[in-house]
Amino acid sequence: MRYITFLFLISAIFCSFTFNKNKGEKENDVTASPAMEWNVTLQDTGGNTVSLSDFHGKFIVVDLWASWCKPCLYEVDYTKELQASFTGNDKIVWVFISFDNSEIAWKQAVRKNKVPGIHLWGTPQKEEIKKAMNVRGIPRYIWIDAQGNILLKEAPRPSDKGVKRQLQYYVNKL
Repeated sequence: MRYITFLFLISAIFCSFTFNKNKGEKENDVTASPAMEWNVTLQDTGGNTVSLSDFHGKFIVVDLWASWCKPCLYEVDYTKELQASFTGNDKIVWVFISFDNSEIAWKQAVRKNKVPGIHLWGTPQKEEIKKAMNVRGIPRYIWIDAQGNILLKEAPRPSDKGVKRQLQYYVNKL
């Protein structure tokens, strides 16, 4: 039992890896950032290249995660529940960017978790993504409006209270 507890603590610490943060930088800028200041092109599970700009005109929820990250996996059911509240709404798209080192592990986790959305492998550009969005740890959620403006660099987690209402507010503005 102690071994399992130890492994869980290690994975939680590992999942919450830290990076340098610029002094004076706001943690969560609610005002829109310049259009597509962060536009990455990554590979999906089928090997196709997908860019965030492909979803211009839609509200984008970006989820940065990894299959080894226990807090990320904790959010899966909450994510599905949140997505269900937007069923039939074509104004919103869910983009999941994995920081798994293994492409095989990433694809297996996508199949296992069965979370609807666009699944991308971010590891080849992980350092660029972390730097551009000041990512200090995962899970991390980013909200991008229909014009490509980053509304929230650290959006609430799907398990957070009020996240559904807040997300509906932004999506309904479209």
